Amino acid sequence: MLRFERFWGRHPALLYALAGLFGFSAAISWKVELLIPLVFLCIPSFFGCHQFRSRLIFAFVVLCAMFFYGKVCYQLPNVSPEGVQGSLHFQVSSVSASQTHFGFQWIYQGKAKIFISDETGPTGKNFPCTIRITNKGTLPRPTADRDYVIHGLLKKTRWGSYTFAATKKTPWQPVLGSWSLAEWRYSLRKGVKKYTSKMMNNTRSAEFLGGIITGDFEDRVMRMEFGKMGLQHLMAISGFHFALIAVMLSLLLRWIVPFKIATGILIFLLTSYFLFLGCGPSISRAWMMCLIALLSLFSEKPSYALNSLGVAILFILFYDPMLYRSLGFQFSMVTTASILLWYPIVKVWIENIFQKRHLGNMSRMSIIDQHCYCILAFIKEAVALAVAVNISALPMTLFFFQKFPYLSLLYNLFIPFLVSICMFLFLISSVVWMILPSIGSLIHAANAHFTHFMLNFVYNIPNTLNYSWRVSDFPLPYFFSYLCLVFLLGIALKCRYEEEHRLQKDLALI
Repeated sequence: MLRFERFWGRHPALLYALAGLFGFSAAISWKVELLIPLVFLCIPSFFGCHQFRSRLIFAFVVLCAMFFYGKVCYQLPNVSPEGVQGSLHFQVSSVSASQTHFGFQWIYQGKAKIFISDETGPTGKNFPCTIRITNKGTLPRPTADRDYVIHGLLKKTRWGSYTFAATKKTPWQPVLGSWSLAEWRYSLRKGVKKYTSKMMNNTRSAEFLGGIITGDFEDRVMRMEFGKMGLQHLMAISGFHFALIAVMLSLLLRWIVPFKIATGILIFLLTSYFLFLGCGPSISRAWMMCLIALLSLFSEKPSYALNSLGVAILFILFYDPMLYRSLGFQFSMVTTASILLWYPIVKVWIENIFQKRHLGNMSRMSIIDQHCYCILAFIKEAVALAVAVNISALPMTLFFFQKFPYLSLLYNLFIPFLVSICMFLFLISSVVWMILPSIGSLIHAANAHFTHFMLNFVYNIPNTLNYSWRVSDFPLPYFFSYLCLVFLLGIALKCRYEEEHRLQKDLALI
């Protein structure tokens, strides 16, 4: 139990974030199964020292505060399968376009500040909601720069989210004094996509790169093809994209300005990119963790990734705690924790099978052997990352979608690497294009061909190879118990690995 005390002592923000998350979710939709993670979280406390118990008491205070906050300020509406007619005060957070089989649609996402049923009066407040409008080409769409009061039909989806169908030919009433950055973001995204379409001579490549940079994919077929291969996480802005962009910009800035100035500029650029993308759960988590890492470098003080994850969760709970109900939040937080806990452990297990060579041994290898060893080292890293992710992602996919494509295990080994090359070439070519337009255009053209080559791997898979693991049902108690066991086992093994690594360093110094 001493290892758990050290872990929570090093990552107090994660403990408080989990407590706040539990308290708020219990207030919004209480389930008996929620007691499972609470019991697992409290087990080490019975054997802990006084300092750990004081942390646990503070976590309990956070839990109670979030429970009270959720009960007072939030309410999910009780909606029948047929829906409920009423008026909605809608706060827009984002607007996007989507090409579907039924035509072109505008999708407004945001928060229902209050919903008033025509029959029973107020029935819900501060819950997430989506409005879809089919584009008929006759009337301009409502601008996404303010709140609206809208009359229509509220329905609940199978995932527990809410959609609202506005009454046709009834205008949206703007709320005076309200404002939103959603329209500004949409205009900038259109500008970025127009730029990619101008630079790329391949429509599919331009759509993919524009979507990767903005997080907005209008092509439904592309989303479906990536989803079939278990690659939909690449289409959402996450830590993978933020870290990649941060590394690229850092390399460019360090050639121009000193380290600390480069770090300050990088913080400003990533924050601007965050404001451009919006406050989605995976975006907020990625931005906050990158920001903490950069501030740690700037102040020359250590930071712990799992503690940064806790700070990111606390930020999301402060900004909009209802985001915890989205699949993006749940997948992003759980898979990130799985990577941070299990990746170093799995990497050690793999290196015990395939021994790591020292630099002196590598220098005596032939050129071919050196290249083969580098390829093998990359494969080991990719396998370790894939195993760490799928320890949690596989059961979550089965729980939410009842199927898991086998090919995703293979595709996630190399497609993310190819996507990183596409993004790197796009950034380099955009910088070069501002200085030397002709050379920048050539790099863009080369990137368009490379992106098209990468997309062919996703689009041209025969259906005979597209097998999936399917389950009829994944009970919630089993799901919670599995995740808690994996989390606690990961903590124990990670602490053990760190102790052994520290001991090896001490012996090396002796």
